[in-house]
Amino acid sequence: MTEEATTVVDAFGTPVEIRPGFWGALALLWALMTWVAGRGHPERPFLVRLAVGFLSGLAMISADVGHALAHTVSARMAGGPTDRIVLSHGMPRTLYEDNAVPPAMHRGRSLGGPIFSGVSLLAALVSRSLAPQDSIIREVLTWSAVGHAFIFGGCLAPLPFVDGGVLLKWSLVDAGRSADEADIIVQEVDLAAGAALAASGVALATTRHKLPALALLAGGIVAIGAGLGKIR
Repeated sequence: MTEEATTVVDAFGTPVEIRPGFWGALALLWALMTWVAGRGHPERPFLVRLAVGFLSGLAMISADVGHALAHTVSARMAGGPTDRIVLSHGMPRTLYEDNAVPPAMHRGRSLGGPIFSGVSLLAALVSRSLAPQDSIIREVLTWSAVGHAFIFGGCLAPLPFVDGGVLLKWSLVDAGRSADEADIIVQEVDLAAGAALAASGVALATTRHKLPALALLAGGIVAIGAGLGKIR
């Protein structure tokens, strides 16, 4: 990826690098949400589907990007400012050049995202309950809640590359474990959680709930891969 292809903007004093893949992911999300907006309401004109798809996609991507930006606030409050954020085709990456910091600072860096996602999820659910039934605003708020719920649940998983794993590791270090010992414990937790999720997915697959079964199985595979050090 060339530097010329990367757009850099400032967010709360932190440079945000927007790679071309991010725009491609946005376009795909818009297309998907436009299809969803029409599938549930076949009477809608195409332009209305486009508009609802755009707003729904924007609500969902805002949950992801907002989570990353919230880390910059908590990191600054913890005394370890974020060096940059990278937005690409995958999940946003919050990058720190100096990782030789105390456990409390590691935890402080990680707390902003979960707090933002949890509060935003609650706000989306309350706002949705107040919106008129079968209205477009209620539909958009539903997808906002889905986005925040997905990020909130995912970020609390004890995986080494998300907030839950970071919080677990550095809490263990603060309790007297070495960093290497804490890494091993996190891996053991991932293996146990992955095995439980995969087994639940296989059991659920015998019923008619195929989509939840697939989600559980996928989550189990990711957790096991993290526990084995294959996914970082």
